[in-house]
Amino acid sequence: MAMHLGRNRTIGNEISQMVHPEWLVTYGMLGEPPVTPPFEVPSIICTEENALELALIRNSSGCPKRCLVVAPFSDVAAEFIAKGQYTFASFMAVDHSVMMSVSNKGNLAEQALHSTSAGHVLPVSSSVDQPLDFPFYMKKNTGAFGQTVMLVHDRREYDKRLASIPRKLYSQWKLYEAVRGEWEYSVLFLVANGRLVFYSGYKQWYGGAEIYVWPRDVPTTTVLRKPSEIELEACMQFLRKYNGLVNCGYKLRRDDEETPKVVILEFNTRLTGDIFFIPPSDVRVILGMYAWHSITQPQPS
Repeated sequence: MAMHLGRNRTIGNEISQMVHPEWLVTYGMLGEPPVTPPFEVPSIICTEENALELALIRNSSGCPKRCLVVAPFSDVAAEFIAKGQYTFASFMAVDHSVMMSVSNKGNLAEQALHSTSAGHVLPVSSSVDQPLDFPFYMKKNTGAFGQTVMLVHDRREYDKRLASIPRKLYSQWKLYEAVRGEWEYSVLFLVANGRLVFYSGYKQWYGGAEIYVWPRDVPTTTVLRKPSEIELEACMQFLRKYNGLVNCGYKLRRDDEETPKVVILEFNTRLTGDIFFIPPSDVRVILGMYAWHSITQPQPS
């Protein structure tokens, strides 16, 4: 079902066809009693294209204004929400500095330098002018959809890549270990003020390749799976102050030890393409619970 916006524009995409924009929020999870608000919650998914235009939407169901709930599906929309710029609707508010500490790869690497536990679950990294063992990734601290990710195979390629970056911009780039592994794991979390509320996960296989760059390389197989307690704890140690939707992508490093080690590749502080891979029932639950927390938590003034 498409969602109609002001000026008769329509978001006619897969998201609006898959996720009905209205439903009764009813759930019971983690021992909590079922909660059913006495009204329907129109949940609107925000993108770069419609973020500002959403301000024109009026709640046609007769609910109070704060029952209109927005969930970010892009980095731009997530920034707007974190900065409190959606005053016309409800959302799960996260402090902007907390969001950036998780979503910015450079900030994650900095946490590894000051935390023994964090250092165990993040790839080895270095400044852009200090090469790691080949191959490795050269990444900008900000960016989406692999646009600023380069896989560097040898010294000659590294020298060429480095020469293309002005020295004054070195601080915007970092080098990261190319973690090997045929399977990449992904989990979509809902976290309420540092507490894990709901999650849904899966893994993807890239045709046998152990090192790749998405979306230039694409997975060929997707398998639903429940992450282990070790995997959940590895992700949650970075989310103790987080509030809202967040995705974590990681690999399992299989060394000589019996238990594989989690290596976190990235966090995305928003809805992601996970909703096309996890069960539709989980999509309804996680967005419904997001809507309920949005209308019951205090909103930024």
